[in-house]
Amino acid sequence: MRRGPTVLVCGAVAAAIVFGVSAASAGPIVTAPTLDPPLPANPTTRHDATFTFHDSEPVLRFRCSHNAASYEACTSPKTYTGLDNKQHLFCVEAVASAGVSGPTCYQWLVDSARPKITVAFPVAATRYSPSAWDAGCPLSGQPAGVCGSADDASGVANVAVSLLRDVTGKYWDGSSFASATERFLPATLGSVGSTSTGWSFAVGSSAFTASGRYTVRVQARDGAGNVRILGEGFKIKLPSQSEAKPPPPTIVSQTVEGTKASFAYTDTQAKVTYECRRQPLAATFSVCGKSQSYPNLVSGDYTFCVEAVGLLGQRSDPTCFAWTVGTKFTIDGQPPPGQVLAPGGPVVPIDLVFTNPNSTSLTVTVRTTIRGTGGSPCDVSNFVLVQQLQTSVTIPAASTVSLEDLGVPQADWPELQMIDSGNQDACKGVNVHLRFVGSGTG
Repeated sequence: MRRGPTVLVCGAVAAAIVFGVSAASAGPIVTAPTLDPPLPANPTTRHDATFTFHDSEPVLRFRCSHNAASYEACTSPKTYTGLDNKQHLFCVEAVASAGVSGPTCYQWLVDSARPKITVAFPVAATRYSPSAWDAGCPLSGQPAGVCGSADDASGVANVAVSLLRDVTGKYWDGSSFASATERFLPATLGSVGSTSTGWSFAVGSSAFTASGRYTVRVQARDGAGNVRILGEGFKIKLPSQSEAKPPPPTIVSQTVEGTKASFAYTDTQAKVTYECRRQPLAATFSVCGKSQSYPNLVSGDYTFCVEAVGLLGQRSDPTCFAWTVGTKFTIDGQPPPGQVLAPGGPVVPIDLVFTNPNSTSLTVTVRTTIRGTGGSPCDVSNFVLVQQLQTSVTIPAASTVSLEDLGVPQADWPELQMIDSGNQDACKGVNVHLRFVGSGTG
């Protein structure tokens, strides 16, 4: 099955926030430390991590924190060992005579565990007729073949399948059982990089040209590079295909625009008719012409499949196309009431507001940058982002919620501060515009 384009993906979102600014005076600030490369890979299979860091200004000492523990005096480089398989967070701050800087942080995932694999079809040591094989995969919208699911903390990167014809010792090479060496061919993932996803490997009953025993083996690899190959494999028996059937149709064009989708297709065998299915909508195929259109689609995941039907009713393997119609996920926000920016004044926390119009919850990690100001000659150099949002947040489906609503401590909110750089009267009364960029899973 070919994976089509996503009309709108809720993976990167942006919005702006406006702050009022008043003029005042204050002392100097301490520049946050800089983390030096290389940083730990994310994800990684290593259970140790080393960080080197420096500050652009003279400081008295550094303080480090691991996984939100209390800050303790540290020096560069700082090494941690015996790290568990989980998310980790390292932060370092600089201490100078003028005070303490904001933290510089890095988050990464340690994962040395192999992915988990489940095979939904075929079932071990079961005999299948051609029609039973072609109807066997229980995953909605998937073509005939081998299918199942895979799970891993750092995300499932890929799944591959090998098929062996036992009597000949030859492996499936994508067109026939002719390979003398085992070949793992890529399966289609429902969601690449997801911590839990379905997968399918398209191979119709026409591939099995003789009765006998066949062995299926499945290999899964996660984002950290860990690999699992399903232990003993599965044994199946399949009778030969006695009745010729049309080859799968070819989708010669597909147009996906917003809430509309249309398809045109053909087949190399003459005198065939076509039957189509769009999921979610219909569980079975129904008669269609040489093209098919679907207007007014609501947000969600869709799969279109078409089969060619011969004069004797013999059906081809389906040809499928998958796509997504999405809705927009937004981020906005405001400072707490009464808090404004002033030269050298205290940091101002940002209470982010998330709107998730989708039917499933979404876990979001956000990065904030200063986009600009509302007036000249006051520019962004007068302001510094002291802290990013310190944690990922899960936004319920069909909801608008703030960090405060979610119970996120104000100490973990993004923080903005105005520096004291002399006469800054030009900044009085201007607006500061922020940009939020987020990545989400759900």
